[in-house]
Amino acid sequence: MTDLKVLKDLLPSTEELGFAWADWVGPISIDTARMLACDCTVTRILLDENGVPLECGKEARTATVPQRRALAVRDGGCAFPGCGTPSGWCDAHHIVHWNDGGPTDLDNLILLSGHHHRTLHHTEWRVEIGPDRKSVFYPPMSVDPYQQPIGGNSPPTAA
Repeated sequence: MTDLKVLKDLLPSTEELGFAWADWVGPISIDTARMLACDCTVTRILLDENGVPLECGKEARTATVPQRRALAVRDGGCAFPGCGTPSGWCDAHHIVHWNDGGPTDLDNLILLSGHHHRTLHHTEWRVEIGPDRKSVFYPPMSVDPYQQPIGGNSPPTAA
């Protein structure tokens, strides 16, 4: 579990719209913070123009232990097509990002390996959870010009 502090200036300049702080490395970009925020504890800290903290928001935890267990059963590990990473090594990814108002519920979470988590954050791959609660991935046009849906991995079924 990662602890992430998101720092935001009250009056940001046009060049610096905010950054986050990770204890093990220091300042990180907002894009990196969004990826890490999928599966960590987030504390929002509002700063004035001199860098003085004005407000420290509540920590917002993402997937709970029971949710992670349910995701492990539903996704069976990394849901990305062809990946065999076990669920214990996966991140719980918000399909609609938590920072954009996405809820932390099973219909908005999916298990992804670190590699595929970064792939979804830094490329144009998209994922949805269908009405049957199975994942569907859409490749970028550079992979498939028609962006045909690809079913995600299916968990093992009971014998």
